[in-house]
Amino acid sequence: MDAFAILCSLVLDDDRLWGDAATDVQLADANAVINGHVPYHFVTRARGYSKTQDNAGIAAASALAAPAGSKLYWLAGDQDQGGLALDSIRGFIDRTPLLRGQLDIQARRVVVPTSGTTIEI
Repeated sequence: MDAFAILCSLVLDDDRLWGDAATDVQLADANAVINGHVPYHFVTRARGYSKTQDNAGIAAASALAAPAGSKLYWLAGDQDQGGLALDSIRGFIDRTPLLRGQLDIQARRVVVPTSGTTIEI
């Protein structure tokens, strides 16, 4: 399964799928990160416009679809903000059957046990 399809299948806290709830802006941002031609991205949106949750979904989906041993990085302003990223990924794991057992959340990173791919926060 490709990363964009995984992202679209993630379950939000209101039980909708991310792909069904996403606005055109959210879809465009996710597509740029997942399918874009540069290996890094800086996404800016207004406060409350789902930046953390969307990027958590993108990171989780990308980690699952990445080649074995890949390293993904999430830069946060401080430890609290990094904790929000981990909490958001944890929420997707709790709500989305596809993710259960596929991602291991640790203190400052997320690991895909079957491939060794990591998201370093």
